[in-house]
Amino acid sequence: NFSTFYLKSIRDDNSIPTSMGDGKVPYIAVDDIAEVAYQALTDEESHNTDHIIVGPHVYTHDEIATIFSQILSRKIEHSRLTGQDAVRFWVDSLGFPEAAVPALIAIEHRTAQGSEYDSFIKPIDGKVVGKVRLEDFVKANRELWVPQAKN
Repeated sequence: NFSTFYLKSIRDDNSIPTSMGDGKVPYIAVDDIAEVAYQALTDEESHNTDHIIVGPHVYTHDEIATIFSQILSRKIEHSRLTGQDAVRFWVDSLGFPEAAVPALIAIEHRTAQGSEYDSFIKPIDGKVVGKVRLEDFVKANRELWVPQAKN
C-alpha cells in the first residue's frame, strides 16, 4: 500500500490519508506473500487451506507516519479523513470509481474498529505471520518517497 496507494501522498504531500483512525494494521510485505505462495506451490503436500498472511507487527497510522518521518528525515503526518474528504481521496487521488468507494471506506472503518487487529491476535487456521517489518521495508525502499525534482 505504501509503494502504491500512498506513494504520491507520502512523496508529494508528506501525508498518509486514511479513514482508519487509531485502527491497528498488520501490514504485510510483498516478499512475505511471495514466500507463502512459493511454499504453497512447491511443497510436496498440498497446504489445502486459505492462508491468512499478516505482518509481524501491528501499527496505527500515526505510528506509521512516525516511522516514515524518522526514515525519510522529514515530517510525515497521518491525515484522518472523514466524509467527502475520504471519497475525494479515493476518487481523485487514487482513481477509483465513485461507486466502489463506499465499500473501500467501509473496510477502513472496520479497521478503525479493530478488524485488522483481531486478525493479528486471534488464532486462525492457515494464518502465517510474515518476517519483514515495516521499518525494514521503508528503509529498503526509501528512494520511492523522495520528492521528485521540479523542473
